[in-house]
Amino acid sequence: MTNYRPGRWLVGVLIMIICLPRMYSALGIAYRNVGLVRLVKQESKVANLWLTERHESEGILRTVDYFRIGSEVFSWDQRMLRGLALSLWASGDIQTARNKMMVYWQKNPQDRTAQAFLGDMAYSMGKLDSAIEHWSTLPIGQILVGRAEKALDRSNQTEAEILLALATTIGPHSYGLDYRVAEQYTRLVRAYGDQDEEKKQAACARAAEAYETALEFEPAMGFVYVQYGALLRSCGNLNEAIGQFLKVDESFQPRTRAWANHEAGLTYLLIERTDLAASLFEKAVSIDPTNGVYRISLARAYIALNEPDLARAQLVIALQDPNAEIRAVAIRLLSALNP
Repeated sequence: MTNYRPGRWLVGVLIMIICLPRMYSALGIAYRNVGLVRLVKQESKVANLWLTERHESEGILRTVDYFRIGSEVFSWDQRMLRGLALSLWASGDIQTARNKMMVYWQKNPQDRTAQAFLGDMAYSMGKLDSAIEHWSTLPIGQILVGRAEKALDRSNQTEAEILLALATTIGPHSYGLDYRVAEQYTRLVRAYGDQDEEKKQAACARAAEAYETALEFEPAMGFVYVQYGALLRSCGNLNEAIGQFLKVDESFQPRTRAWANHEAGLTYLLIERTDLAASLFEKAVSIDPTNGVYRISLARAYIALNEPDLARAQLVIALQDPNAEIRAVAIRLLSALNP
């Protein structure tokens, strides 16, 4: 006959009473909080945004608790540890979050998104070298360009250069990536200005290379030719700049053609070819007759060519422009023509 021991039964009941609340809380992650489970599958930027929104609406600390319980009860499910790391990151506890994510990544080295998260966390902590170590083998060029943009917002040109160089190196290259790289290198050109000509010219060369690559992917982007030309002009390469502007031919949108002609005209003024500038301004006005800026430029070219009547005709039309600044310039130039 079986020896019945009520003590064992009582111990079992007590264990169930103690564990059930925690198990139900953890199960809630999988069944009642599907969004939390989905969270751990998201890309870094999406995950951060989601967590931030959850912090504002439901309380990030509760989310941290859910994932902490889940990682304990469902220790076999590594997603819980990953989710805990992301939740801690969103709560502001970056060091603990990084530690948790590192544990997860060591167990799951194939998870490249986790590797990207570790890079982001290190970057947020000001550990650029560590961030680059995690990022360097990932195709995350867009993330790096975004970081470079923020570095430029803080006037940290050195950090921006490092990040842009890394983005260009690891890619993957595309129209979107290379166009954004070109934009940020153009910002570097403006930031250096006349203060550091050597660094400015280096940034010019890299921006030009990025524009060339972007246009190889999407040669029909007329506005990119105009922006590329403007970069070359600011770098002192005036003839090359004109060449880019004039690539915007009849196959492109009318307003883009007008813009390109106007920019080419402005560049011709810099090399004292006012006749060619006036011709291009005339083309711009004929394509976009409502643009007061183009008419002001044409009027100035006519004044330089000693054609006051032609200039006056353009300025009278510019007086009808809805932009008060353009009207003010037109009034000033007319006053100079009619002393």
